[in-house]
Amino acid sequence: MSNKEKKYTEQKEDLLDRLDRILEWIKACDTKSSVLLAGIGIAATVLTSDRFLSKENQLFKYFTKNLRFINFNFLYLAFFAFFILLILTGVILFVIELTPSLISRRNKNKETNSLYFFGTIHKKKLDEFKDEYKKKKNKSDIDDLLNQVYFNAKICQHKYMCATWGIRTTTIGILGVFIMFILGIIIVK
Repeated sequence: MSNKEKKYTEQKEDLLDRLDRILEWIKACDTKSSVLLAGIGIAATVLTSDRFLSKENQLFKYFTKNLRFINFNFLYLAFFAFFILLILTGVILFVIELTPSLISRRNKNKETNSLYFFGTIHKKKLDEFKDEYKKKKNKSDIDDLLNQVYFNAKICQHKYMCATWGIRTTTIGILGVFIMFILGIIIVK
């Protein structure tokens, strides 16, 4: 094996390792968001059960009575609504994170002809794909892998940003709703 072939093999293995790591990070982020969405769904089911709804209705009636702009009742309801809005924002961020992101959007819709990306592979006929693969030169293969690593890293960063903010807003929202609910029960008694 020549030095050039050895260097190509090392570069390709390194890029494939990097791509695999990035794809694992994406998978872990998707799994985390899916589990958190399921947990939020379970919590929402419990909070909308008959037992909790009757307490929530009692609190709502109490705090809408004598409601004026900038009094305690108004502030209580405003904070309660704000925390609910934070939870909904978190849910939206989790859904955005889970929405598939195609490389063409990240590439400003520049046309790519990758033999690694399913979005371009599926457009080819089988024989066309085989021919292109067999004709692929080392340099173009490395360039293709570099593009895949780069664009998947951008996708991964976007997903982690959405998941991180989703976790933050949802956590603050859930804690806030819980505190407001307990505070409301104490005040009504």
